[in-house]
Amino acid sequence: MILPQLDFTFLSSQIFWLFLTAFITYWFNKRIFLPKLLANLGKRDKLLKDLQEKREKLELHIKTVELEITENFLRSQVEARAFLAQAAKEAQKFLQKEIQIINQTFTNRAEHYSLENSKRKEKLESNLQLVVDDIKIKVKNFITYNVE
Repeated sequence: MILPQLDFTFLSSQIFWLFLTAFITYWFNKRIFLPKLLANLGKRDKLLKDLQEKREKLELHIKTVELEITENFLRSQVEARAFLAQAAKEAQKFLQKEIQIINQTFTNRAEHYSLENSKRKEKLESNLQLVVDDIKIKVKNFITYNVE
């Protein structure tokens, strides 16, 4: 008993089916499978090119936006520094005015208290003079009464 695939009586039939199967496979691949595969590959290539173009556009847009952000940031820094410098100048002017007002108020009060103190001093001196005069009179009276 020989294996049927090795039996030479069926060799011509096997060769026929081999060529027929090979031809059908070739025809199927050439007419149906490969055109669909090539179409899909073409679509894939087109999709990849489109995506690549979109990516490049987005990268360019990102760079543009980054530059705009950097420019805006730098401009904001300059504006902030100018604003702070202006605010510092205005604050300094305000503080100088307040210091002048405080100094003027202090000077006015010092003059007022100085004037008030000089009035008190004059009053005290006059009162002291009255007391001294009164003591002189009393001493004089004492001496005159005691001597007599």
